[in-house]
Amino acid sequence: MLCTLAVTITREGTYMLRIAGSTASGASGTGGRDLKHYSTADALFVDLHAFGLGRDVVAAAALELKNPEVRKRFRKFADNVQIPFNLLEQDEIHLFD
Repeated sequence: MLCTLAVTITREGTYMLRIAGSTASGASGTGGRDLKHYSTADALFVDLHAFGLGRDVVAAAALELKNPEVRKRFRKFADNVQIPFNLLEQDEIHLFD
């Protein structure tokens, strides 16, 4: 599945990953988005590695987390990255109805 990834830091200081996915036939059933919360940035980075994403994607996420705007809104750090659907489901990220 092709995914766009964005991060934000909540008021409580936790981290949120937004995943928007699409297939060859277009956006998935739920608008193609789901969120996952993390207590630490390291936990977020571990998941990115588990999705099979390379160091460049993890580095891009780390760079965005240093941007002050990330505390105000989601900041996109990866576009059209391939994440196998079964890995998303295993991590309880649901992009389909």
